[in-house]
Amino acid sequence: MNFLAPLFLFGALAVALPIVFHLIRRTSKEKMTFSSLMFLQPTPPRVTRRNRLENIFLLFLRCLVLCLLALGFARPFLQKPMVPDPAGAGRKIIVLVDRSASMRREGLWSATVAKAEEVLEKTLPADRVAVFTFDSQARSLVSFEEWSAMNSGERVALTAKRLSELNPTWTGTHLGNALIAAAEAFADADKQGQNIGARQIVLITDLQEGSRLDGLQGYDWPRGIQADIQRVQAKRPTNAGLQWVVDADDSAKPDADAGPRVRVSNSTDAKREQFQLRWEGVTGATPLEVYVPPGQSRIVAAPKLPEGATGERLVLSGDDDDSTTRFILFNRNPNRSTFCSSATIWKKTRRSFSTI
Repeated sequence: MNFLAPLFLFGALAVALPIVFHLIRRTSKEKMTFSSLMFLQPTPPRVTRRNRLENIFLLFLRCLVLCLLALGFARPFLQKPMVPDPAGAGRKIIVLVDRSASMRREGLWSATVAKAEEVLEKTLPADRVAVFTFDSQARSLVSFEEWSAMNSGERVALTAKRLSELNPTWTGTHLGNALIAAAEAFADADKQGQNIGARQIVLITDLQEGSRLDGLQGYDWPRGIQADIQRVQAKRPTNAGLQWVVDADDSAKPDADAGPRVRVSNSTDAKREQFQLRWEGVTGATPLEVYVPPGQSRIVAAPKLPEGATGERLVLSGDDDDSTTRFILFNRNPNRSTFCSSATIWKKTRRSFSTI
């Protein structure tokens, strides 16, 4: 028998309290009227004290209650060893690899591929493994059937090669959809009669702040599925993000002269506060300096375009990772003087964990 909170067992020491209370004998408080004692010779009283236990059954019940309380708070449990399957069935493992836009930061994607290869190398020949990549949606890279069909000595190398040939996308992160897709993949495997062995999800991500988890709120998570989070971190923390600001009707209505409005955000642990907005490929356009303290955001109008110029890509620079500048794509509507969106807007920020 083991205990989840063994320190509560020290509460059983309180069993001494009922014993002490039973041993304490109270002196009588009754008074008796007596005549004059002036003719009696004073004699000092002999003090005698006899402590003995009375009501043994009541004492036993009180001690038992205290011991049961201490045992209950300690939360005992019995460990049952797992009986090995005679057929030698191993675990079922799904490796979820984050390839959203935040993984474009310096060194993150290479660290992610190395972490995934390390996880795959620790698998046993009897394990069944599937690999999924995800950004806003989850996609299967290696299924359970493909893993089983591979040669046991080449599985890790072939899977790592497929993963290394990919690059991070430019979309956001929906962590909830990825976890649900992995859980449903286990359910599909169970329907095919492959419901033997432990089930585990290995999540490799940077736990960026912009990742969405709303899909998990109403999802009934299956029992018996363990999640192991393998986090990768960027060497330099400053990470700015850019987001197009739209109105309630999902259409931008900025001033034609000022350009579209955008929200510039900065990570909470950033070391830089000064950033720059500019139009890519537009000569004569003056960049816009934007000051954003760590953990805050600012809504500004995009830099003005020169007369007759058309801007398609708005670039944010000034953070630690200039090689992965953020782009927001706009198309000029010839019938109107405003800008309209033609691509998914993504925001790249990250969070320091914690917790799924």
